[in-house]
Amino acid sequence: MTDLTAWLLSVFPKEGWTFMQYSALSFELLSPLLFMIKRLRPIGFVWGGLFQIIVALTMHMLIYFSLQMMCFYLLFLDDETLHKMRSSILKVVKEIK
Repeated sequence: MTDLTAWLLSVFPKEGWTFMQYSALSFELLSPLLFMIKRLRPIGFVWGGLFQIIVALTMHMLIYFSLQMMCFYLLFLDDETLHKMRSSILKVVKEIK
């Protein structure tokens, strides 16, 4: 447990924790569909990203696991999106230099 988790336990209502449990279970069960069906991928990326951020913030030493899992999301991006991301990253790097 992290300090953030301890604080959330004292502030967050019990129903909120129940919602997060069901949301996490739903994501884990639906993730194959969310990432395999192209129209649902944006939902999978947002839902999965939020899920991994919450895991990283609330569970001690799981930030590395969450970062690794989010890296695997890149495998589900199509070539066009990857090229757009690469060109925008290169533009930012050039502006910094």
